Amino acid sequence: MLDEFHQQLGNEQHEFIVRLNESWENAKRDYVLALEAGVVTKSAIASGIEQGIRETPLLLRVLPEHIRSFANQALSSALQRHAPDLQAKELERLRKIISRGKIKGESEYYLVRHHIDALEGTPSESALLSALYELEDAFQSK
Repeated sequence: MLDEFHQQLGNEQHEFIVRLNESWENAKRDYVLALEAGVVTKSAIASGIEQGIRETPLLLRVLPEHIRSFANQALSSALQRHAPDLQAKELERLRKIISRGKIKGESEYYLVRHHIDALEGTPSESALLSALYELEDAFQSK
């Protein structure tokens, strides 16, 4: 899943993306070495990767808007294709936030912001984007 995400970003020359891709390559190598040495389990690595996936939109916030939007779309695409259960959980969290009409904390804010970045430029999602913008604005004005 993350290989696909990083491959989609492969042609982007922004310094942050280059470092992010290099970090992923190093992490994969380190995972193999740690597994071979018996110092970590596959489930521990999987948990770490899942947490990293959830935090990736936070990391992408440093990028210029057009690159961030592309990167968020690449992440969403890879998640949808390779980790639909994880994506389904995130979408369920998003639905709850929307139905509640309020963002309760930073993790919810970043989930909303990630979806804004992934959906911007998609005319068919204008109604959802409007709702997400309203949630974001209300949260930021606190």
